[in-house]
Amino acid sequence: MKEVEHGLDVYDPGSKLQVQVQRGAELFPLVDRASLLDVLGMRLPIASPAGLLQAKAAAALEPARRPSKRGKDLLDIARLIGAFPGLRSRLPAELLPGWSRSWTILNRMGSPFLAAHLT
Repeated sequence: MKEVEHGLDVYDPGSKLQVQVQRGAELFPLVDRASLLDVLGMRLPIASPAGLLQAKAAAALEPARRPSKRGKDLLDIARLIGAFPGLRSRLPAELLPGWSRSWTILNRMGSPFLAAHLT
């Protein structure tokens, strides 16, 4: 286990499972709506894709957020929409330009799945 700025990283070097525990009251609703799913033989609360999109969008819109973190949020949003195209309509309008740039970056990196689902 390793303490990081906003939470804990929990892992076992001999396991494929790595868990990131975030601290912050803004995440409580995400946890409250999570579903218990089987992950590598353990029942863990897993946030819905829509919940993750909402949390990532809120983080990306945070005025005090470092630009590097905002860029990572936008790439995460692009990956979420790539995997769940129906989420595109839930993206806040003010994030569309940044999301579009992130999609272009992922597309140039050679992600045919994203290119097929985000155009």
